Amino acid sequence: MARFDLETTFRHGDALRDNFLARAFGIISEEIVRIWCNDDRAPYRDLGRPTLYEPGSRWSTLDFTLAPREGGEPLVAEMKCELSYDDFRYLRLGDVGQLDHHSSGSAFKRFLTLARDRGAYEVKVGGNPIAVGGTALVWGSVGDEGRRSVIAETGIDVVLSLEDIVNDLIKWQSEEFREFISSRERWVRDMCNALVGERA
Repeated sequence: MARFDLETTFRHGDALRDNFLARAFGIISEEIVRIWCNDDRAPYRDLGRPTLYEPGSRWSTLDFTLAPREGGEPLVAEMKCELSYDDFRYLRLGDVGQLDHHSSGSAFKRFLTLARDRGAYEVKVGGNPIAVGGTALVWGSVGDEGRRSVIAETGIDVVLSLEDIVNDLIKWQSEEFREFISSRERWVRDMCNALVGERA
């Protein structure tokens, strides 16, 4: 069974193709994480999107609330998966400095603040307050040094790789994942056929 590799899948030296594929993958990448969390073999369940509230300020909604299956309080999680941007500079997490690219956004700033201080915000999921057990970052591909430096220097508790998540789903032969990908393939194929005047 072939291993999924982000770089060889999305980097071809053809900028138009690479950027198109990166944007298409961006549309489905969050759902891939949710499908992984739906599988009992994953270490986390997704409870939904968490919202961080700060008195007198605006709120920010992040991507996932990952509850450990082994027990314990959930992790507030944010995903960053930029594949082709700036000549693939952010595809693989190699050092903590790559996070600076995202630090201008208020949601990611709050995420980093929460990593250092779990009590910095009131956090709700589906309108219900939750106790925060920590934070998790999901990145496209993750190197060992990148994971180590991010955890050591930011206070983020867990760094997950979307590449590894996809490989888990392939290894598990997840029917939900296979059907999800097949349905999106059909939708794109049907649209392309319609654009050239060919109906199914």
